[in-house]
Amino acid sequence: MLSDFGLAVEKDATHFTFAAGGTLPYMAPEQLRGRAEPASDIFALGVILYQLCTGRLPFKRSLVDLRNRAPIKPLIRPSELFELLPPDLDDVILRALTEDPRQRYVDALDFWDAVQEVISASTLHAISRQQSLHPPRQSSLSHPSLPSATPDGATRKPPTAANSIWSSPNLPGDMDDLAPDAIAYIDASEYELDSEAAHPPHQESDAAAYPSMPPRRNSDYKNTGTPARSSLRTSRGLNTSPGHAVPPANTGRAAVPPTRVLPPEAYSSSGQKAARSGGTGQSIPTRPRRPGRKLTIGLLVSALLILGLLLVLLTPIFPGLHTLTGMSAIFPGTANNPSGPTITIVPSSKTVTDNYVLQAVTTNPDPQQLQVSLHNLTATPTTQTRQITGTGHTQTNGTVSKGILTFLNGSFNPFTISVATTIPGPNGTEFLTDGPITIPAANTNTNRDGQATISAHATKVGTIGNIQALNINQTCCTTGNFVVVQNTSAFTGGQDPADYKFVQQEDVDAVVNPLVKTLTQQAQGDINGQLAANEKLIGNPDCTKNITSNKGEIGDQGHNVTSTSVTVSATCTAMAYDQKGAQQVAQDRLQRMAARDPGTGYARVGNITSQVVSVNRQSQNITLLVSAQGTWAYQFSPQSQRQLLQSVAGKSVGAAEALLKQQNGIANVFIHIKGGDTATLPTNPASINIQIQDIQVPKSANG
Repeated sequence: MLSDFGLAVEKDATHFTFAAGGTLPYMAPEQLRGRAEPASDIFALGVILYQLCTGRLPFKRSLVDLRNRAPIKPLIRPSELFELLPPDLDDVILRALTEDPRQRYVDALDFWDAVQEVISASTLHAISRQQSLHPPRQSSLSHPSLPSATPDGATRKPPTAANSIWSSPNLPGDMDDLAPDAIAYIDASEYELDSEAAHPPHQESDAAAYPSMPPRRNSDYKNTGTPARSSLRTSRGLNTSPGHAVPPANTGRAAVPPTRVLPPEAYSSSGQKAARSGGTGQSIPTRPRRPGRKLTIGLLVSALLILGLLLVLLTPIFPGLHTLTGMSAIFPGTANNPSGPTITIVPSSKTVTDNYVLQAVTTNPDPQQLQVSLHNLTATPTTQTRQITGTGHTQTNGTVSKGILTFLNGSFNPFTISVATTIPGPNGTEFLTDGPITIPAANTNTNRDGQATISAHATKVGTIGNIQALNINQTCCTTGNFVVVQNTSAFTGGQDPADYKFVQQEDVDAVVNPLVKTLTQQAQGDINGQLAANEKLIGNPDCTKNITSNKGEIGDQGHNVTSTSVTVSATCTAMAYDQKGAQQVAQDRLQRMAARDPGTGYARVGNITSQVVSVNRQSQNITLLVSAQGTWAYQFSPQSQRQLLQSVAGKSVGAAEALLKQQNGIANVFIHIKGGDTATLPTNPASINIQIQDIQVPKSANG
């Protein structure tokens, strides 16, 4: 169980525990689905290692991910973000981040062994190869806050961003601001790493030179018998460059000392490294420096940071590490008796979450009825009028009118009219027949005139030739006056020549459309200006436009129209709800819910967070779905802490742990005492220290 990052979940809890509680970027997929297990901690460690190696988190999450739990998308391989990382390390990290918990590492130590195998061999080889291709800058690196001493006693200034290993030109441009906040800097011009390749390996003098070094084990801690992993573990710290053989795992030889860092005193006044002597005083030759040693040291320091993080996370699981690593300060609380035993209590905690459906109303909202206020907004900027100049142009040559003439013959003989016979019309117009025509004689039996028709046209161009029916009704064509001509229907189609301008629709659009856009934007700005600090719009404003113009002045009217005027207006309407009020209603409801479960004795840790998940609008009916979440932990007063100490005083560690775990509000107990589990606590409660471990909550819960 991890006690950091808000991932702690009581495994044998008798009440419901919300397993999705935690820091979202570090939560495993199964934890988002409400089921936490030991493999979830391996996933969180994978996220941390990914962040240490690349300077960025592999995932971007929010509370919405607690509902939309989609499968993990393929991640960017760490070596693609920082080219000095080998592909082998990618596989180690991505295995810890697999979606299926069964495919991750068995435990944290197994994960750490895999990381060490890659760092001890593949990483150094990849770095050496990169350094030969891309020599680093020659500026020195030092700790960012402490000056470093040079061999001549001068003081170096802290490094700038230009010589930080995170400002390498090989990094992507957007990674500078994602570098870790703390990074160890080492002045490689003063301290040089020397491996045992510079002097004969496996000599007795080596063991004497490193009396504090514990013997290295030569087999896997799990005793799996896997040769590859065993040999890699026994060879850590050896020179793995080509040409240097790694000794067998079980040769019985003395362990080779780790890579040594020479202090400034090992340098002569000329800046050269002073000769070293072994156990017999023999001078040991030195090696010339290789470029790129600074970045090698930087990555090794990053590996040490990862190791330290793992030790912190493993300390609650293996209490012995708490004493061995000297990291008692990690756990909150200050011991009253530093030399005495310490009881660390992990209080029971529960993350409570719930959803609420709220109604937005325009009048008298009642929070007790899950109601919040609704605000109708309207904005209409000042109406604008614009003059529009027409660009349309019409030019015609004019046409003559056409029609049908009817001839009547009153004689008893046929009568023929030749081509182009002129027929006079009203108002001085004349019309010509379009061809010859023969009119039959009158019928004596019926006493009816002979009749014939023929097409004709006006002799003049223009509308003057457009005449009504029977405007022509007269005798013609013979002196005997027995032939009569009539236009039984109107003559039409005559058009005067034209040359005029008019306003086209395109002319109107060119002026109106930009004006409508400007007025709409102004109206939307007015809507936003009407919003109160606690309000939020429901969707986008609805905007309408209104354009008016003089009738008969747009389009080809058949006459000259050089310009016209148009008037434009825009109106936007919107609805806004009380967002902060909705969140507060949900928080109040969750607080009341937590008063029942987990109930008495628990207090809220951090703040309750709430957010409006969705807004449903059906005409004027507005409903809100609001989610709220908070964490509650059991509280121990000073009096209850004294009672706990009195109850375990004089008991063995095992009996004390068993007794305390039965107490209400205690999720777990760690007792740190000399002698381990077989020791007995002092009979005087004042000689026992007690501290209550803080409950970690998601970062969003404190915002």
